[in-house]
Amino acid sequence: MTKFAPLLGLVLVFGCGDDDSRPDIMLMDTGPRVDGGGGTDTGGFDSGPGVDSGGGGTCNDPLPLLPSEALPRCSMDTLTCLMGCADAACQNACIDADTTPPVDVGGGATINCLGCLNLQTFACGSMNGCGTQWGAWNCCLEACTDPNPDNCFPMCMTEQNAFFGCLDGLGTTCQSALLSCFP
Repeated sequence: MTKFAPLLGLVLVFGCGDDDSRPDIMLMDTGPRVDGGGGTDTGGFDSGPGVDSGGGGTCNDPLPLLPSEALPRCSMDTLTCLMGCADAACQNACIDADTTPPVDVGGGATINCLGCLNLQTFACGSMNGCGTQWGAWNCCLEACTDPNPDNCFPMCMTEQNAFFGCLDGLGTTCQSALLSCFP
């Protein structure tokens, strides 16, 4: 079981459309955000509590994409709002205002719009060239014995930074995974 608790906010930057006229999405780290539970995130992306890499595997296993029955988790209104944004604050407000109900993904965990965007990014990255970095970060977090997962992130900052650095290098590789969060 991956020990994900609140992680850092994800911001989307939409560029020119591709062949299917859907927008391109690039990820940018926007710094600390307030999570849905009222706490302040200190690092990472907000994927929500209890993310499980699935099937009783190991912490090195790639994170699977969300199943189709959990999608979409964001509304078209959110996508329209994001397309009109010029800065991170606007984009965060669009995502925070999404009204799509969270879906139960098992083990008491639910995924909302922000969680969908982040999980799809992590999963795509873990399957497309960032698997080693994903495994190192995920295993580091899993090895942490602190009952408050927020306290584990400083211990795993090197691994987190390596994974996020690898994600930055993916460019548009994960476009379809991110866009699956929208209808």
